Amino acid sequence: MKQSLTHTKRILLSVLSVVLMTLCVSCGGEGTLTLHVWGEAFIEDAIPASEVEDEWKIEFTTFLIVVGNVSLASSSGEQGPEIQETKVFNLKTKGEQVFFQQSLPAGTWDRITYNVTPATSTTTAVGVSETQLDMMKTQGYSVYLEGKATKDGTTKTFAWGFKTSTTYKDCQSERAVVKAGGTASTQLTIHADHFFYDDLENPEAKVRFQVLADADTDQDGTITLEELAAVKGAAFAGLEHYGVGRFSQVTDLGAFVKHLSQTLGHIDGEGHCDVTLP
Repeated sequence: MKQSLTHTKRILLSVLSVVLMTLCVSCGGEGTLTLHVWGEAFIEDAIPASEVEDEWKIEFTTFLIVVGNVSLASSSGEQGPEIQETKVFNLKTKGEQVFFQQSLPAGTWDRITYNVTPATSTTTAVGVSETQLDMMKTQGYSVYLEGKATKDGTTKTFAWGFKTSTTYKDCQSERAVVKAGGTASTQLTIHADHFFYDDLENPEAKVRFQVLADADTDQDGTITLEELAAVKGAAFAGLEHYGVGRFSQVTDLGAFVKHLSQTLGHIDGEGHCDVTLP
């Protein structure tokens, strides 16, 4: 009888523990998480010549990007909310811009996934004019940039739009720690200098511009995506310093830059994200 009572007590204690654990899922309270988007000084100001291997200074006059479909999770496997909307950001605007500010259960939301995706009819604008928003929607762009590069009195301009779709998955945030009654913030960081990398895979890739400048074969001072695509075959394969790694399907300079448009996303500055391509 004593053994039976002891066994019964153990069962009751186990059941009580499960009940208490279930109840305590919401016992931690809630806090507020703000998610920002930022393009850093390289977009707001310039990529100085000192940061470019062949010493071109690169400045953006326009940098529009569509960000959205954000989901939150924890490294322990807990799933948080999903924000199924897309917004166009003008990253020439100084400072961080808010994607959302939301109440969340207290906890560590250190795995964040987001998309850079073509604009649709439901995409909204943050710091973007109606004309720019309409252009992004009409063209179906996910990224659009205009700018110029200068060196030794020579100026080359560019205006490139991309319709690529990229998922930046399980971005490892160290800042998205929400405490009950508190506030936290994290940042989706866009690295524009990646557009000018000389390698698609090498973590030690360098920023270069001369090859892009040389693609302006009609010498009108404007580098078009069509001119970049014309650098192909043996001419592309023979480019010094440039590498495609495992992406052997990239066989021209236009496709090279298009691929780089799918490497821009990070979190909290240099935080890592897994990149998923369609």
